[in-house]
Formats: sequence, C-alpha cells, structure tokens
Amino acid sequence: RIADRIGRKRPLVYGLLWDSISLALYAVAASPIGLLLVRLSHGLGGGFVGPASMALVTERSAPGRTGRAFALYGISIAIAVIVGFAFAGIASARGTYTTLFFGISAALWIGAVVASRISERVERGRTAPPLDRRAFLAFLRSRRPIAGYAAIFALYFVLGALVTIAPDFRGPPIELTDTRFAIALTAFALVSVAVHYPSGVLSDRIGPALPSALGLAATAAAVALLPRAPSYGAFVGLMVLFGLGHGLVFPSSSSFVSRSARSDFLGLASGVYYALLVAGVAIGAPLSGALAVATSVEIALLAAAFVALAALVIVLPAYRGREPLRSTE
Repeated sequence: RIADRIGRKRPLVYGLLWDSISLALYAVAASPIGLLLVRLSHGLGGGFVGPASMALVTERSAPGRTGRAFALYGISIAIAVIVGFAFAGIASARGTYTTLFFGISAALWIGAVVASRISERVERGRTAPPLDRRAFLAFLRSRRPIAGYAAIFALYFVLGALVTIAPDFRGPPIELTDTRFAIALTAFALVSVAVHYPSGVLSDRIGPALPSALGLAATAAAVALLPRAPSYGAFVGLMVLFGLGHGLVFPSSSSFVSRSARSDFLGLASGVYYALLVAGVAIGAPLSGALAVATSVEIALLAAAFVALAALVIVLPAYRGREPLRSTE
C-alpha cells in the first residue's frame, strides 16, 4: 500500500538499504535472541523490496508482454540462488561467515544506489486517492488473481517441504551429502532459469493458465516420486523436473496478478503475492518436517504434492476465455 501511495522507487531503495543493514548485523549477532531480532529486521526490509519491485516491473512492461517481463524478473532471482549457493558453499568450507555477510551487505547497498537512479514521475505534494476497497475485494475474488495466488503459494510450499525433507535421503540408495544436494539444487536452478523466458512468452501468447497448470503438475510429480528414486541420478532428474515446474509457474503466476490489478492498488496486489510466496515456504517447511517425523518422509512429500494438485484445480478454471489486459487507470 505504501508503494501505491508514494510510488514504487522509494520503498524499493529504502528496503534495500534496510536489508543491507540487516545483513551486516548477521555478522555480529552473538546469541539466539540477537539472531531472531536480525531475522525480523531482515524480513521487514525484504517486505518493502518484493512488492515495490514487482509493481515497478509491471508498470514498465509493455501491454501484452508482462509474461516476458516477469520471466526476466524470475531469472534474476534464480541466478541469485545459483551465485548464492556458490558463495555460501565457499564461506561455509572456510568458516568466513563474517566476510560473507558484510559482502552481501555491500552488494545490497550498491543495489540501493542503482535503484535510486530509476526515474519515476511522482508529483510533489500529491495525495494518493483512498483505496477503493470494493474494487480491490472484487479483484481478490476474481478467478485469475486467485489462480496466481494459489499457484505461487503451492510452488513455495513444495519448495519449503523439499529443502526441509531432502536431507533425510542420506542413506542408500541415494546417499545424499551436502555437496550432492548442492549439485542437485544447482541443477534445479539452472533448469528454472532456462525455462523462465519460454514460459513468459507462452504466457503472453496464450495466457498464463496453461504454463501454470503444466508447472504445478510437474512440481507435484517431482515431489511425489522423490521417495521412490532408485539412485542419486534419478534424484537429480526429479530435481530437474521440479526446476521445470518452477520455471513454468513463476512468470505465469506473476502475470495472473499483474494483468488484472489496477494501477491504484497494484502495489497492494503485489504485496499479497509476495506474502503468499513467503507464507508458502514458512508453512510448508515446518509442516512437512513435522509430518515427516510423525509419519514418514513419503507421506510428507505426498502431502506437499497434494497442495500443488489443489492449486492446479484452482488454476484450471482460469483457462476458460480470454483474459483482459491490466487496466491503465
């Protein structure tokens, strides 16, 4: 809502600066309580960056090309994951955590400087119109935004389950190690990067419903089959399938929301999207872990696959008919 009232640029810049300070504080956190407070601060800063950047991408994308725009947006996230794995692995091996946190803090500060150069026309003294609650509630009840929100929540619920439960595959036949898991995650991220842009093009040409549905189906299949993987190679293959699903879902689910949201509540609509993305991981990880302990790893992963299939049921009705482009109001 702040991004709707004062523009997209300032929340983006201030959020990056806030996160920069938070990352530096990780290096000096000396107790569990201190770490908890730093995590809270980090989450608050990131809460400004996600919606503001998504709203900015939506506004700058040409009509009919939002899928491509969010494909590039998602690619930047996936590349960050790949680079992050590499740097974190080196830091972990050498025990240079302090250097890592200060380095990321400096990178975020540079990002804030770059973001401050974005040109945005916001009239001085302008008072933003009050939120049209009726229109926003009608938006939230619409078929396509609901489909986008359900898809992104399910995708990151499954991701949270996967990264929590996968380390349990350390015994035969997979015999997973930290290095092997890092390789599998890198394979997932590389495939996701490769699929993002074709998914964005497909979303622009035929609508986001089909790529979202295919991606959710691939995601569900990957996690459901994981406990039956006969070897480490099969495990990596299923991670590749999950990367395919991730690459299909992210641009299309973003496009679902951005195409339907009006400009005066675009930041708020993007905020809901990011809240559900984070909630997917925050709920999926502990819930799946608890279910795996109470029952079995196979049942926990099947439950995660069921969440993806439930989202698929929500997405499929959005395939009917042509969707309107985002309003220019």
